[in-house]
Amino acid sequence: MSCDTLRIIWLHYGVENPKWDARILEHLKNDSTVEISLLDAKKAVYEDVQQCGLTSSSLLVNRVSDAQNPELAKFVLSLLQYAKDFLKIPTTNGLKTYNIACSKALQSQVISHLGLCQPETRIVRIQQGGASNTVRVQQDVASVLGNAILNGTNNIDALRSAAEEVGFPLLVKPNAGGFGAGIRKFSTEGELNDALLSLGKEEIFSSSNDGVLLVQRCHENAEFYRIWHLDGKVQVATRVSEHIDSKTGDGIFGSNGSGGDGASISYNSCACSSSKEFVAFDPEPAVHDEIERIVRFCGAAMGSIEFMVVPNEDEHGVGGLQGRKCANRRLYFDINMLSTLPFSDRIEFESEELREKYRNP
Repeated sequence: MSCDTLRIIWLHYGVENPKWDARILEHLKNDSTVEISLLDAKKAVYEDVQQCGLTSSSLLVNRVSDAQNPELAKFVLSLLQYAKDFLKIPTTNGLKTYNIACSKALQSQVISHLGLCQPETRIVRIQQGGASNTVRVQQDVASVLGNAILNGTNNIDALRSAAEEVGFPLLVKPNAGGFGAGIRKFSTEGELNDALLSLGKEEIFSSSNDGVLLVQRCHENAEFYRIWHLDGKVQVATRVSEHIDSKTGDGIFGSNGSGGDGASISYNSCACSSSKEFVAFDPEPAVHDEIERIVRFCGAAMGSIEFMVVPNEDEHGVGGLQGRKCANRRLYFDINMLSTLPFSDRIEFESEELREKYRNP
């Protein structure tokens, strides 16, 4: 290995060649100036990083899914800390980034802190045999810190309280997870109450592996967008070419969606999904600015960010955003750190000019 070789430690989670990494790994392995060591986070110890042959031009690339179980996530966080403070090597999507990625509740706070819009959201802490708290997500961070914790109640009452403030239809989402795993939709208060009074409540509360749930307003007629970024800049902007059917729940949440009754829904806008189509578009400067602000705050080197655009008016006002109107109707709801750029054969281009722009940014 020459002194000019970049040594990359590719930290994965037991899937050495996942389809979303396959092309970038193939490209890097064919680059004579790069040498890659694959490191399985499920088996690794601190010494394994050192034994990868670190040099002054080493780089740790964190590709561990933020949807992994809490035990693995805790170890990955400690490993990233070790690489940063003990080995002094740069990390792609490192400690701060991975912390944010592992918590949708924290992502919601990031969106609020940056003054951006999001669906009406409450955070519910699940307590085993004890009290629960609900946290109201507001634009003013000081208000969140000062007034966010409501009176402790049992888990069922906490969820009902959050749902009453958010309004229906709504989604109950686990704090950590991918591809919509564990998300449940309730169209009415009656549906939620039926689930909470039946064995369904066990499924609702057990969907969270860290004791945190998000109760979030569901905008059924929204259009969904996903923006991929790399090195702090927007690379590809796409619209998912499906809508949620207001009656069936099908669409962006998958063909096995539900019109309610608390049934699971399968949200999947993964770039490698064969069931979705992406239409490239040229985002306005404000979108570039908002995405880049999120990326800078999170310290993210690559990934994607998702938002929805809601109709002009609904029964809760534009966006249903904490009692305020969101002029641009963009509601951010997910910050992904694991995403790679989408496969080109899954993207439609509305013009050859736009195709060339993405081919030669």
